[in-house]
Amino acid sequence: MQPDEPRRQPQGRIASVKSPKTGTLRVIHGLYLAFASTFLYGLMEWLAPNSLWPKLVMETSIGGLIVIAVVNRTLTLAPGFVLVAAYTAWAILAGYYAGTPVISSLKHVRFVVYSYLLICCIWNRGLLPAEISRLNKFVLGLIGLQIATSIFKMVVMRGRWEQMVGTMFMAGGGASTAVSLFAMALFFAFYLYSRNPRLLLLVLLSPIVAYASQKRGIYYYIPMLMIAEYIIYTRREKKNRSKATWTRFMVVCGLLSILTAYGVQTTLRLEDIEADSVSEHVALLVTFGWTYSTDEVRGYTTGRFSTTQRVMESFGDGDIGHILLGWGPETVMGTGERVEELQIMYGITGWVRDIIGTGWPGATFGVLFFFFWWRRLRKFKNVETIPYWRALALGVEGCFIVFALMHFTYNAVFTTCGPLTFAMFYFTTLLVSPYYVRQRYAASANERALAKPHPGGPGRRSVPVPIKDRRPIWGRLG
Repeated sequence: MQPDEPRRQPQGRIASVKSPKTGTLRVIHGLYLAFASTFLYGLMEWLAPNSLWPKLVMETSIGGLIVIAVVNRTLTLAPGFVLVAAYTAWAILAGYYAGTPVISSLKHVRFVVYSYLLICCIWNRGLLPAEISRLNKFVLGLIGLQIATSIFKMVVMRGRWEQMVGTMFMAGGGASTAVSLFAMALFFAFYLYSRNPRLLLLVLLSPIVAYASQKRGIYYYIPMLMIAEYIIYTRREKKNRSKATWTRFMVVCGLLSILTAYGVQTTLRLEDIEADSVSEHVALLVTFGWTYSTDEVRGYTTGRFSTTQRVMESFGDGDIGHILLGWGPETVMGTGERVEELQIMYGITGWVRDIIGTGWPGATFGVLFFFFWWRRLRKFKNVETIPYWRALALGVEGCFIVFALMHFTYNAVFTTCGPLTFAMFYFTTLLVSPYYVRQRYAASANERALAKPHPGGPGRRSVPVPIKDRRPIWGRLG
C-alpha cells in the first residue's frame, strides 16, 4: 500500500462514531453534580446552616457543567436558540419597562435557560454509551428516591406536611403533584414495554409523593395522564394492540383506583365528602375541584381558574404595555403567589406567571420552547428500534404531557425549579440528537454484524468496529 493511498476498512465493518475528547473532568462528571445538586436541594437545605449554601451549590454545579463542556469542547449551539433567546430578551425588556433590575429578569427565566445550556453541553457529543447507561440509571434512581423519601417521611417521621417534597424541596409542596406525575409517566412507559412487576410497583407508589404532602390535585390528574400515555402507546405500537395489553392496562387502572379511593378518604378536606354511592362521590369530587379552583375571598382570587380569569379580564382596559410586557418579573417573585395589583391571593399557574411577569409575547416564547422540543421528540419517535429507548421516548412524551397539565392548570414548577426540567430535556436530547441516534445505530449494527455470516465463506464472521467501552450499553428495562 502506498503512503498516500487511503486505508481500506475490513469487509463487513460498520463506521464508528467519533468519541468526545477525554480529559480529567468530563461532561459526565458535571451532569452528575448538576442532577445531584438539584434533586437533593431540599436535603442540603435541611442540613445547611442557612438557605444560601444550597443555592450556591446548585448554581455553581450548573456553571461548572458549562465550564467543563467548554474545556472538553463539547459545548454546541443546539436547536431552539432563537426561542430561548427571545424568551430571555423579552423578560429583560419587560423588566426594564417595569423598572425591574436585569438580575431579577434573568432569575425569572434562568431554569429554562439552564435547561437549554444543558442541551448544548451534550448535543453534538460529550457522552459515551456506557456513561449514558449509568447516568440514566442515576437520574431514574433520583426520581425513585423521592418516592422512598416520602415513605420515610410518613412512616418514620410520622407526618404528612406540605412543605417537604422528597429530597427536592423543604419550603413548598406545590411540586409534589408534578413529581408524582413525572415519575408515573416514566415508570408506566417502561412497564408497558417490559411488564416487570417491580416497575408496576413503582407506578403504584408514584402518587405517594403528592399524598405525603396532602395534595388533592393528584387524584384529578392521574386518569388524564394514564389514558393519554396508553393511547400514545397503542398508536405507536400497533402490533401490541392485543387483549392482553388492554387487560394489563385495566389492572393498573384498577389498582390505582383502589389507591386513589384510599387517598381521597384520608386527604385533608376531601375526607369530609360524604356520598351514598361511588358515582355520587365522583360527582361531588368534581364539584369540589371546580369550586376550589374558582373560589374568591373578599375580592381576591384563590383558585387557579379564577386567577387565570382575573388576569385575562385585566387586559380588557386596553393597556398595551401590560398586554405586551406584563407587570414585570418581580411582581411574581417571592410574593407567595400574592399579586396586589391584580387582587390575586393564590392560584398562579406557570402560564399565568409568565403573562404577569413578561406579557403575552414572553409567555408565548416560553411555551413555544417546550412545544418545539416536544415536536422534535414526536418526529424521532419511530426512529428507535431498541425497546429501552422506545420506552424512554414514550415516558418523556408523558413528561411533556405533565408539563402541559402543570403549566396551564396547576403551577410553575417546570419553569421555576430545575430537577424535572433538567431530567426531561436531558432524556429528550439523548433521543433526538443526531449524534446519539447514530451512536445507537452504530452499536446495534455492530451487534448485528457479530451474528451475520461473513461473505468470505462459512465459519467466518464480520469483525465489529471497536466501540470504546463495550460494557452493557443501554441497560435493561427491569
